[in-house]
Amino acid sequence: MWKLFLQPFKRQILYAEEGSGLRISIRVRRLDPLAYTFLAIWLSGWTIFGIKGIDALLENTPSALPLWPLGWAFGEITVVVVALFLIGGREVLTITPDFVKCKRQIFGIGLTREYFLHEVLNLRYQLPMGRRPGQLAFDYEGRTLRLVSDVDGDEAVELLGRIRQKMRGCGAETVQD
Repeated sequence: MWKLFLQPFKRQILYAEEGSGLRISIRVRRLDPLAYTFLAIWLSGWTIFGIKGIDALLENTPSALPLWPLGWAFGEITVVVVALFLIGGREVLTITPDFVKCKRQIFGIGLTREYFLHEVLNLRYQLPMGRRPGQLAFDYEGRTLRLVSDVDGDEAVELLGRIRQKMRGCGAETVQD
């Protein structure tokens, strides 16, 4: 099993033409196994010391509860969500005749954002800047919104071609090349 995990990973991008429109499912890019090891060790230590701290707090109840358990819980939840997203995360785009739907999901669970197709302007690839990876973005109601994160140049060309083709097929004249 580890052999499969440690092999170089080609990112999985699936295209499906459904009755409602084009559905593009993009798996999150896998990181170096050391990143997963670090997250596991950090989360284990954070959990153990947090539980011991809360246990000590409950044994010697102070007159006013300190705020550190809130920070601990926030850190715990954040790292668990990040780890789950790295393991089973996907970005799903659906282009229908009326909407562009963007969903970031973890093992199929996530929130969907919908944008009116004919109000999506200037669909483009934003080059990587510093540590931020490249991403697909568009303008909507005066704001720049991210469509897909962590894409390289080749993936961007493929994705933009398919998305623009579908948008034109739906009659969107707002797509600028």
